[in-house]
Amino acid sequence: MYQNCYYISERKPEDAHLKNATNKARADVEFTLAELGMEEVKIALAFQGENASIAASLQEHWNTYKVWKDALSHLGEGATLVVQFPSISHCIFLGRLFRELRGRGVRVVLLIHDLEKLRFIEAEVPFKTRVRQRLDESAVLKAADLVIAHNDIMIDYLVGEGVPKERLVSLDIFDYRMPADFRVHRPWEEDDDTNLDAPGADLIIAGNLDSDKVGYLKDIGRVPKVRFQLYGVGYKDETPNAVYNGSFLPDELPAYLHGNFGLVWDGTSIDTCAGNYGNYLRYNDPHKTSLYLMCGFPVIVWDKSAISRFVLARGAGIAVSTLLEAGDAIAALSDAEYRTMCENAAAVSADLRSGHYLKTAIAECMKRLG
Repeated sequence: MYQNCYYISERKPEDAHLKNATNKARADVEFTLAELGMEEVKIALAFQGENASIAASLQEHWNTYKVWKDALSHLGEGATLVVQFPSISHCIFLGRLFRELRGRGVRVVLLIHDLEKLRFIEAEVPFKTRVRQRLDESAVLKAADLVIAHNDIMIDYLVGEGVPKERLVSLDIFDYRMPADFRVHRPWEEDDDTNLDAPGADLIIAGNLDSDKVGYLKDIGRVPKVRFQLYGVGYKDETPNAVYNGSFLPDELPAYLHGNFGLVWDGTSIDTCAGNYGNYLRYNDPHKTSLYLMCGFPVIVWDKSAISRFVLARGAGIAVSTLLEAGDAIAALSDAEYRTMCENAAAVSADLRSGHYLKTAIAECMKRLG
């Protein structure tokens, strides 16, 4: 479909087995871009790790820059390159590389997965880290022709950081690609021992279950009128209203999920989404939202999260200010209202599985690039 267009394929081979969504999100982007007719440019990594000395780290960054430069040496006037950001190698010279590419007529489009400055916006960051963030993040974003951000709230933040608004495109939500024969769940019909009229309506939590890292999990036993269905790694707490269902690879997990709603929550507290990761929800689109909606489950989200706008606009879930409200909010739904939410989630699912949101964002980028 798109001619003279390329995308970077960058992966650490040793991470292929990990049971998390990081590889899934990047792999889905690559799948969609290939589906659009773009050509893959593979980047071979030689990452030494965070413990390298400053001199060794700088040399590594420079070596990575040369690997990228060599891999992209064949791109010329009129070519378009799509890069997923941040790069896995976190090369501080990518801003320089992108300026060089643009200097010879290559258009560079960045797709944001994460913004480190936003994720740790409330944290005290060491000077060395601030310098790297400036080189590895701020400079790179400003060096691109266009940047695909998660949503309009993240766009407003980036404008405040000095990225011109005309260079920013909203993704709305991350796609979640699945085989064509995937069967979307029908939660209102599925055979389980819960229903919306009884205490214990099931909320799904999929992801990191280590309560030392995801603090609110320590207190989910205090949440009334719900039961939690847990999927992921790091689970060590025993909570009467929680059932641990194991961990699965991202492409396998959707078949095993069961419950009434997916929960999109993060941070240190059940009272509100607090701390670095909780505050990050004000700006980002969590990949687990895409997972739940793709499966056909409506979602419970924090009412101050950026993704709540998408969820409420499509009638695919409930927004609450505190997790303690979730049980009452669910109990207040009629069967018809809950079924409508599930049907709305299924409608979003069809778009997520087809790559609709990235395809739409790429089409907007191509239109702006002319």
